[in-house]
Amino acid sequence: MTAHLSDADRRRLARSGPIPLSTAEGMALFDAALAAEEPVLAPGRFDMAALREGAADGTLPPLLRGLVRGPRRSAGRGGDDGTPLARRLAVLGRRRA
Repeated sequence: MTAHLSDADRRRLARSGPIPLSTAEGMALFDAALAAEEPVLAPGRFDMAALREGAADGTLPPLLRGLVRGPRRSAGRGGDDGTPLARRLAVLGRRRA
């Protein structure tokens, strides 16, 4: 399917996350997809770092966005101004008293 792609095309494809499959890998994944009970299965390999980078810079195709988790958030992290959550909550509690 990709034998006609130039080196530039392959580099562009690699930046978006998919990893090329050999014919044998592609056929094995296709056979696995046919045997699966899920109605919408698209087997493939992906460069997760490239997917995360695409998600971060907004270039990840919409079809692939569900494969990448957003940045981790912690309840103990500070707000936009760097104030820890516990301190921000304590201030709110004092306002009600």
